[in-house]
Amino acid sequence: MVETALLGLGLVVIAWIIQLVYSWKGSKEIKNRFLVIYAVGIALLVIDGYRTGMKSVAIFNLISLVIAMIIFIRVSSKKGSRTTKTSPAKRKKR
Repeated sequence: MVETALLGLGLVVIAWIIQLVYSWKGSKEIKNRFLVIYAVGIALLVIDGYRTGMKSVAIFNLISLVIAMIIFIRVSSKKGSRTTKTSPAKRKKR
């Protein structure tokens, strides 16, 4: 079975690669996909830290997880509140 820490670190690396690819394409915003995968990876690191008795490492990873979740909420709420401008209906010429 794969260790929890290795799986968590692998997910964190995958998340950063995803965000890097978006930034190379010119996007300057933080992507939800990055935040979700990153948060799951950090959650696995928190679990591993507590299981192995490294409480201080688990606490710092938990802080990182909370920050990632706050950013996810902020990014999601900004995307949901965007309104698109619609152009006024054009009148038919007679």
